[in-house]
Amino acid sequence: MGDDELLASEHRLQMLLACTKGIVFELDREGRYIGAWTHDEQLFAAPREHLIGRTIRDVLGEAGEQWHASIARVYDTGQPEAIHY
Repeated sequence: MGDDELLASEHRLQMLLACTKGIVFELDREGRYIGAWTHDEQLFAAPREHLIGRTIRDVLGEAGEQWHASIARVYDTGQPEAIHY
């Protein structure tokens, strides 16, 4: 896949995620937000620019602990889990 095709594919994914009802987060193994998409920015716990680079614990405090364990399991097992945020 060439650079132009890769950029076009990423753009399509960004557009799709922006239209998705609810919220889609991309988190690293430590629970750090590396991507966040929604059709309604009001659904975020904080503005998107305040989420990226911070951990779920930073944003949600103690409430983030339960999700952090689930995130680590997904990275360890490769099996998806639904996290109700």
